[in-house]
Amino acid sequence: MTFTQYFRKIGLVALAIICASPSLDAISLDENGYYDIVIAINEKTAQNANEKYLENLKNGVQDLSDALFESTTGNFSIRSADIVLPEHWQIDADAFATTQHYHNADIRINHEYQAPEVINPTLCGYPGRYIELPYNFFDLPDIGPYGLTGKALLTLWARYRWGVHDEHGYPDDPSFPYFWKKYRLPDQPETDPEDYQVTNCANTEVKGKFQNLNGEICEASEDGLSPPPSDCRFVPDEVNQTATSSLMSFHFINSLTRFCDKDTHNKRAPTRQNLYCRFLSVTEVMEQSMDFKAVKVNHTNIRTPIVYRIVKQVSKPLLYILSDSVFVPPETVINGVAAGLDTIFNDTQNWNVLASTAVYPSEARTDSYDTLYPLNFPWFERDKFVESFRSSFTIGRTGFRTFAAAIQDIGNAIKERRHKAGAIILVVKFGGDYDYFLPAYESEVLATILEQNIQVFALEGRDDYVMEPALQRLTQLSGGSHFSVGTGEDDETNVASIMSAIDATLKAGAVPPSRYRVAHKGTIMYNSDNTGTPIPISVLYGNVKKVSFFLSLLNTAFSSSFAITKGPDSVDQLPSFAETYIWGKSEFSITHHLAEIEQNFDEPTDWEYSYNCGGFECFSMMVVIVELEEAPASPLPGDEIEITISTSVEEDSISDLTVESAASLKGTEFGIYARLEKNGHPINSPDLEVTAHIHFFSDQGSFDGLYPKIVPLVDDGAGSPDFTANDGIFSGSILPISYPSGDQGAYQIFVVAKLRPKASPRSPLPIDQVSIKCGSGYLGCYSETVTEPFVKFADLRRRIVFKGTDSFYPGLLAASSRILDFRMKPHPSFQNGYNLIWTQPKVMTEYGAVRAEEYEIFYTEDFNKLFTTVTDLSKVVGLELPSVVGQERTHMVTIEPGLKYYYVIRAHGQANAPTPVLSNVLFIHAQNNYPDTTPRPTTTFTPAPTTPTTTLPPRSTVTTTLPSVTSTVPTSTDDEITTTRRTTTRTTPTTTSTTPSTTTLPVQTTTKQSKNWIKSTAAIAIFTTFGVVLVAMFAGGFIYYRIIHQ
Repeated sequence: MTFTQYFRKIGLVALAIICASPSLDAISLDENGYYDIVIAINEKTAQNANEKYLENLKNGVQDLSDALFESTTGNFSIRSADIVLPEHWQIDADAFATTQHYHNADIRINHEYQAPEVINPTLCGYPGRYIELPYNFFDLPDIGPYGLTGKALLTLWARYRWGVHDEHGYPDDPSFPYFWKKYRLPDQPETDPEDYQVTNCANTEVKGKFQNLNGEICEASEDGLSPPPSDCRFVPDEVNQTATSSLMSFHFINSLTRFCDKDTHNKRAPTRQNLYCRFLSVTEVMEQSMDFKAVKVNHTNIRTPIVYRIVKQVSKPLLYILSDSVFVPPETVINGVAAGLDTIFNDTQNWNVLASTAVYPSEARTDSYDTLYPLNFPWFERDKFVESFRSSFTIGRTGFRTFAAAIQDIGNAIKERRHKAGAIILVVKFGGDYDYFLPAYESEVLATILEQNIQVFALEGRDDYVMEPALQRLTQLSGGSHFSVGTGEDDETNVASIMSAIDATLKAGAVPPSRYRVAHKGTIMYNSDNTGTPIPISVLYGNVKKVSFFLSLLNTAFSSSFAITKGPDSVDQLPSFAETYIWGKSEFSITHHLAEIEQNFDEPTDWEYSYNCGGFECFSMMVVIVELEEAPASPLPGDEIEITISTSVEEDSISDLTVESAASLKGTEFGIYARLEKNGHPINSPDLEVTAHIHFFSDQGSFDGLYPKIVPLVDDGAGSPDFTANDGIFSGSILPISYPSGDQGAYQIFVVAKLRPKASPRSPLPIDQVSIKCGSGYLGCYSETVTEPFVKFADLRRRIVFKGTDSFYPGLLAASSRILDFRMKPHPSFQNGYNLIWTQPKVMTEYGAVRAEEYEIFYTEDFNKLFTTVTDLSKVVGLELPSVVGQERTHMVTIEPGLKYYYVIRAHGQANAPTPVLSNVLFIHAQNNYPDTTPRPTTTFTPAPTTPTTTLPPRSTVTTTLPSVTSTVPTSTDDEITTTRRTTTRTTPTTTSTTPSTTTLPVQTTTKQSKNWIKSTAAIAIFTTFGVVLVAMFAGGFIYYRIIHQ
């Protein structure tokens, strides 16, 4: 849209009002329960041919607001929604977007998405990141495959904002089955039926019938041991339905308008809600959520029509002005910048430039800068914008400040937008860094800026401590320019030169593409175990003309030597590292070194870093930047890979370890999550390595023995803290270091993802011994298969400060991770023997993960006793002590046919740790279990194709991987059997614990009923002999209404 077209559409006065009005950076919620949200359509998505598409979208979101209001008894509704459209759509916008963009939208619509999904990596009770909707979601409102649009969106909203989970099952999912059998409790009469029923939660029976996909009646096996076949579905009765809950079970049933509460919650049903939220109802979790706590008690919320705005992104570079509010520069500098800004925004060619002013330091201790003028259009309020710049020097702040962290944080904010026209940062500063709490090194800032299309310009004065200018290299490599000011010589000319250069870039419409790439970023840990071991560093780019190695030694109290060589077999050493200048007092214990080599490298290269710390522990950080022969005309490998980092707390700034919620217990670890995606799809590969690097700084400006940490992030669904496998969200955790009360510290976190397929051939492995991941076409999720090597980095936008660490003693109060995969398999060779299987959990200490101290397994006939105290439960004896973290563990119990027991397990942390949480509940109904002598069929595996692949149904919410099976084989018939006594006339289970041996069983797929020698159902885990056949009607937590009624 041109300048003339825009004014012709809405007029100067209206536009000025719109542009000056507040706009959304992300979701907002006021104390009366009104949400203001952002909805965005991906820039690459073609315009929908349906002329009523936007009308359908608005009506659907209005229906969401109405359903939200009704289901929460008037607590919440949506007040406004900004809809961000792609720039190429032929639809007039009401305004240009300011802070709103696709990558901070609450609801994101993309032609690449195959089914609705919520990105919420936290376990329970915390808000998620966003909602994904396929492009066709609004094509057929209320009659499409998702049922009533508003209620379908409400189930997604509940998972997004309140951290609840589905209360229905999935076909052939052993952990969350579609059907489950509600066995009688001990106090129920024998006449009560024990029939299979559909997995759900309801305030009264949900009426309906079982039909297969052909419309034929289907049912459980005649002997009642096997559920209905895997193509059987529950078809609700819409006419005679009286149930009103739960929406998280079957939202498409008209009568369902509520969530289950404490009184109606079904704790026994094997649902995600029960497992991940520790048997709390959806309503109970909602009422503990951040949103419910943010609204006033007895507040007034009136259901009203939503106010919509259609907005589009601007096509010009963004402009940020960052000023030092501690030192006041000469008036010639202030006046020159102000005059330059006035000239820029008095030119009609710059009418649609978004700009912002900011100052450092921030008034908030965990932030590096404060915004004075939020991103908006200064052309319409030029005087206000210029005055905000001038006022930055009259604030008169003192104390800690760091221009480096401020530049880096602004760069990360720009990075989040993925603004295709790039951005410009003008820094007006004096002196060096003076902050021990929020330091940032030159190499870190370079890495952040050069990863984006950002130009940095600097007007820099000197103080008595730091005489050398700091930003020359940053401005040079980013394509900007630098002048030293404050001497009185040529200040006016130099300022005018920089402002003219900025104006030229803005009018050009885009920041020129950069020739520089960040090839490596990582923490290097040295200790006695890796003395003399070279660190490999790979540069995965070709057509390189210069390689620069930036080394920051993070503790220089010890002497050290270091060198870079070309490749593992090369003796050619690079020019020696030369120490570079520091940026300020915040780095008094840190030295920086640089080694560069100018030489043409047409292909990717391997290097090695060798170092010696003289027998002491030391650590450092290496950043490698390469200059290419020319700026690439098309994206390079890794350019289209996106990493989004989040944590287990809602606000990525302060985490209070003394608070207990539905999501976590006091003393549990702090979770780090990194989502990797390409074109909206999760990516994965057996060779993909993802790590989180955590650096700690205190107010005293020293590490005080608090070393950096490197935490592997995995996508295994083991629950520590990753609880859904193969969804492209890689997770890991730390227990924050305890430090004396009053000595605050900040944690800086960045994530590194590397993919370099192994060059050497590997021996083929059985299918369930290989990390298959989504990229191999694993059933239950879809992704793009990435085969080209890449390396990618991302910083957590805000530093983390932990509260309450002084209540923990080092290594003593660490709680054990909760066991979420407690399961069972019949013993293959021991009559009436059943293997209880689990993954050995970790106990997080401030020094890393260690094994638990002991296990306890309890059992009972009465499900309700699980929610009293463990003293009411019987205890399995003879358990061996925990061993290697992450390995499977097996313990055999013997149960006579006909007996029914609920089993739970917990692992104890170290001394005085908080009471551990019980695992998922395993229910076993023992049948005649004879040794299996049937030959096992061969499992075949087809390797993944080398081109991007899409498989359906999508996402991990469809199913859970059938776990590998570990069987405990008795070494002889004389193994000791321990019998547990209890007050009953029935035979008690007996237990055996032996050295486990691994037996890999194939996964069988069938839609037929199959005979179980053992029926294993659970309040959470159900294991059967059924295969893993997934029907496309289940995806992203949705039950496709249309297919159910075929």
